[in-house]
Amino acid sequence: MTLLSMAPNLISVQMLRPAATARSCRSAVLGISRQPGEPTIDEAVGLILALDREGDVLTNVDVSWHQLLTGVYNRTCVEVRADLGRAISTMVLPGTMHHH
Repeated sequence: MTLLSMAPNLISVQMLRPAATARSCRSAVLGISRQPGEPTIDEAVGLILALDREGDVLTNVDVSWHQLLTGVYNRTCVEVRADLGRAISTMVLPGTMHHH
């Protein structure tokens, strides 16, 4: 994905944290899960958004899944790598101080 945003009327993005990475993981020992549910993209995206309180846009998003399955210890993760930014919905053009 190139851009992931909930912001309406997006004009531009101010970069806050380039190349941010977060993982959502679940593991089980002998088939007993340590956390309920499955890993989710939403959880990983939420972790990236939490890195900066102004962050509300992800650009250059890459999502990957990783699994380690041994039968004794199993781990599944979803990893999101993205640039965290802030949506800019208005544009200010430089001008002179005088109005005619």
